[in-house]
Amino acid sequence: MDEAERKNAQRQLSHWEWVLAAQERRHEVIDVVWGAADKEQAAERLRELLGIEGGDPLVVLEMPIWRLTKEAHDEFAATVSRVREQLERT
Repeated sequence: MDEAERKNAQRQLSHWEWVLAAQERRHEVIDVVWGAADKEQAAERLRELLGIEGGDPLVVLEMPIWRLTKEAHDEFAATVSRVREQLERT
């Protein structure tokens, strides 16, 4: 994996970690978003709720609701695991 591929994989991993964390805490995520005054406040509250460094909580706000299904969760978990393994090998 060259440097550009590594950076791309790290960016994707950050994206998928946000989605995976939101899936695992979906009820709280929905409550936080519902209670926010606007998109910016929802993003900030998601950052606080999920405690993820880096990345962008907007990926959660803009994801389709079907991404909260068990099937989608399992797919993201497998992808996160695979990308982490690839990054550890390089």
